[in-house]
Amino acid sequence: MATQTGFRPPTPLPTLVSAQVTHLAGRGMEIPDRDAAERCLNHIGFYRLRAYWDALESADMTDSGRRFRPGTSFNGVMARYMFDQRIRIRNFRAPKQQIFQG
Repeated sequence: MATQTGFRPPTPLPTLVSAQVTHLAGRGMEIPDRDAAERCLNHIGFYRLRAYWDALESADMTDSGRRFRPGTSFNGVMARYMFDQRIRIRNFRAPKQQIFQG
């Protein structure tokens, strides 16, 4: 949004994927393989995956946000994401097959 003078406030720089992994670990998420977590975040995106760990956050706050419940792992978040993707593929593929077959 431009101000009356026509200048826009500076846009914050994007956070590096390695910093995102550090942020999640700092909030209590178990990340057994940082390289794999970075690849997943780079491919899928922090904010898309956030929907799958949102229910795993507790009410406890830290300086960097809400803490994760004990036992929350990145692998568990990815399992939720993959399960959801399989269901979406099945649900969206099935109606198309029925339309074209009958």
